[in-house]
Amino acid sequence: YMRAQPYFEQILVEHPTHSKANEFMGNVMFNAANYEQAVQYYQRAIAIDNAIYSYYGLGRALQKLGDHRGAFTAYQQAVNRNSQFGQVYPYYGEVALRIGERDTAIMALETASQLGVATGESYSYLCLIYGDIGDFDKAIENCEQSVQIDPQIGRYAGRYAHVLLLMDNPAEALTQAQQAVQFAPDDSLGFRALGDAYRLLGDIENARVAYEQALRIYPDNALASEGLMKLGR
Repeated sequence: YMRAQPYFEQILVEHPTHSKANEFMGNVMFNAANYEQAVQYYQRAIAIDNAIYSYYGLGRALQKLGDHRGAFTAYQQAVNRNSQFGQVYPYYGEVALRIGERDTAIMALETASQLGVATGESYSYLCLIYGDIGDFDKAIENCEQSVQIDPQIGRYAGRYAHVLLLMDNPAEALTQAQQAVQFAPDDSLGFRALGDAYRLLGDIENARVAYEQALRIYPDNALASEGLMKLGR
């Protein structure tokens, strides 16, 4: 990318409306974690010819900047132009979930799976979504997929533990929660799930320790606070 940058810059000096040069400069800026400039280049490319990849790049840059609504719109534009543009779907599903568009999130993440581009994160989000709506067969199927892809990603195990708790299975949830805190010791979710599992299994002291750690990491963890209250504190 660094070697390519001056060539694209020279093209844009001579031809500032060269859509591909603007798009590729967006890629260069994205690779350098300069997301604000990446957004500008992708927007210029889009203004010139509405290129599908530029919408995808714009979505990725906006997502990195935390603009999930803007990223959602960009990914939607990419999908509208080519429904088989596979690489967009995992990210489309993620931002859809973040802005509360659950049905779109399911569609996008399931499409990613069908097209063979789903990531561990895709399956883990499906695990969480299906668990929260009570479709536990699909939830467990996707939970298993996520931890098989990478068993050392703590948030995958944490979400799996959350689903098992929804299914009133604290024994198996404990195992997943222990994996979660081992591989993601800075993630409040794993400790909250660990606290719930210990509490439901009658281990009050370990439950208290886990809830308190969850709240040290993230003081606004409402479920951890609720768990502590159920312990009488």
